[in-house]
Order: sequence, then C-alpha cells, then structure tokens
Amino acid sequence: MQVNPHYSLRSFARDLDVGHSWLSEFLAGKKGLSEATAEKIVTILSLSRQDAELFKLSSRAAHARSGAERARALSELKQIQPKKIRKVKAQEFARAGCWYHLAILELTELPDFKHHELDIAQRLRLPKSTVSRALDELVSHGHLKIENGKMQAVSAQSESDMDIPSIAIRQFHEQILQLGQRALHEQIVDQREFMSTTLAFNTDRMAEAKKAIREFQNYFSKEFYQETDNKDSIYQMSMQFFRMDKKGNSV
Repeated sequence: MQVNPHYSLRSFARDLDVGHSWLSEFLAGKKGLSEATAEKIVTILSLSRQDAELFKLSSRAAHARSGAERARALSELKQIQPKKIRKVKAQEFARAGCWYHLAILELTELPDFKHHELDIAQRLRLPKSTVSRALDELVSHGHLKIENGKMQAVSAQSESDMDIPSIAIRQFHEQILQLGQRALHEQIVDQREFMSTTLAFNTDRMAEAKKAIREFQNYFSKEFYQETDNKDSIYQMSMQFFRMDKKGNSV
C-alpha cells in the first residue's frame, strides 16, 4: 500500500467538507458526529449501501443526543450480521444477467429446496437445459458453489452498477417487467401488491428522488429479509420512477 506523505489532516478535512479543527477534535474523541454530517460523509466517500448503513448506525450509537436513541442504534448494530455484497460489473451482468440467475441464488435459502436442476426448473417454470446453463454460469462467475450435492450462494447479496447505461441491465429490467405483467394476471391479490402514483415533478430533484427510492429499497430488504427467517417463497420487489411526457432523453 502506498501512502501519500503530503496528504495531511487538513487535506482530509477539505475532502470531507468539514472543518479542520472539528475533524481533529472528532478523531481525538472530543467531538460528536451529527446525522447530517454522517450522511454527508458517506456520500462524499461513496460508501457501499452496507458500509453506509453501518457507519450511520455506529455514529448514532456513539453520538446520538439521547441515551435511548444511542441504545436503539447499538441494538440494531448487534443484530446486523455483516453480509458480503458482491458487486456485479456491467460486463459481467451482460454474460449472466437473466432474472432467473438471482432467483436461483435465493432458492438455495429455502428449507424445502431439493438442490437439483429439476426442482429449480419446476419452481421457476424453466426448461431444464436453461437451468443447467444458468448453474454453470453462476458457478463460473463465483456466485454459486456446489459441494456434496448442496448449492449455496457465495454472497448474501449482489448488486449491479447504478446509473451506468447498459443494454444488459435494460434487458434485465424488461424481463422483470414481463414477469410482473404475468403475475398481475395470474396471482390473486393476496399474493401480490401493485400500486402506482402519477405526479407533476421537478426534474432538478431527480438525484433526491433516486436517493429516497434507494433508501426505501434498503429499508425494505433489511425489514423483510433475515437469514434466520423461515422462508417459503421467492418474491421480486421492483419500483419504477420514469418520465411520462414526451420530453427527456432516451438511453
């Protein structure tokens, strides 16, 4: 590892957009960290979703004003099982970006999963030959391991690059929309939830809107996915927020 001898604490404070004296006192344990400053720091440092959540929780556990709030944050930290999140680059997504790749990885967590191709094919309504190819691709790309006849996802979660124009990623979302259309017609309302909101919108706030949607997605995943849950199904949660009038650029 190379160290830049000219990168000072003052430079670090500048890059974090905080005061030099405040950063010095914070690192010495003499100053606390507000939620607003913690949010700014995780944005500037471009932390992953998991690291950002851990950083902000740690900040609240140590520096929240009320003891009750600090206790709640500490309790949440203790409950979090650090999960390895595999970053799927756009190039890799192009090679193995079909909806059923992710579904297969989730199937491995179901207690009644049979760990063979026929079970996957029947559950996902896929040809067995498609399942066979998908398993080979998942293993070769390091997402799945098969030992002693048991399949196991290598990573707890996978995420693709965001805001990167990609034909493969667009095709993946097209597949998800098609599956949603099928579910709309085939599943009873007790098994699904479809909602929609149409609103006039200021496009200058698009970055805020994306941030809010992604934070909700993180909350939803945290709330409804637990490794210890007795899972019995695979669900897809998707959100769309797009322009309806004629203006705007296509990608």
